[in-house]
Amino acid sequence: MWGNGRAVRIVTAIMLGLATLFSAHSGAEARNVTVSVGGQAIVLVIDPDQCELDRGHASDSRVYDLVERGLAGHNELLLAAADCTQIPPWRNGERPTLDDFTQVQVGLQFRTQDLKGREIQTANEICTALRQQGDALVSGPVGAVRERFNQVSDAVKLNETKFIGVVHEDPEACYASLVQRIRTEQGADKLILCVYGHVVVRGRLLYIYRFTEGESFASLLRLTELLRKSVQAHLDANR
Repeated sequence: MWGNGRAVRIVTAIMLGLATLFSAHSGAEARNVTVSVGGQAIVLVIDPDQCELDRGHASDSRVYDLVERGLAGHNELLLAAADCTQIPPWRNGERPTLDDFTQVQVGLQFRTQDLKGREIQTANEICTALRQQGDALVSGPVGAVRERFNQVSDAVKLNETKFIGVVHEDPEACYASLVQRIRTEQGADKLILCVYGHVVVRGRLLYIYRFTEGESFASLLRLTELLRKSVQAHLDANR
């Protein structure tokens, strides 16, 4: 039922937006957005450092279009946001790309599936399945995760996405990570790190992604902690 093949396809699709024109509202206050997922109203929480992308803005619309074409038939994009402080210098040309952003998605096959009462069981099942994906057996002490991260980040080639594995597990959420090396329109190569969490919110399974540019294990730890806070904020907002 669960696996990382979907995640690799999705992250590859998302990465298409990194080398495109990418814009958003400025401001630093957290906001909530209510969406309907299979008839269930769910509050999505925008992290304090992030600003929601605007479909009415031409450059934002281009990113939405690229990502959603990549997700077609698999997932629905519910929310996209980017680091507010990176937006002004990016817009005026002082910054070539935006490196930190968030997305919330739902799998089309799970839109109407009610998982109320199975929150903990679902997170455990997902983590168990992800830990069985090939060589992504990084459960256990943090040293094992560090070793796996160093191995994958050193080996990943240009335009390749690699699965690091499960990097953390909470009772109600499972967290995994991937990396991809890309080349921007400016010709620079960069490693994009993604940590994504699976969490059941009001009975619906959401995928919450945090992305950053980062070559260090410290970046992975930082991103995981940011995502854990985001997941908790979603749970709190939907109690």
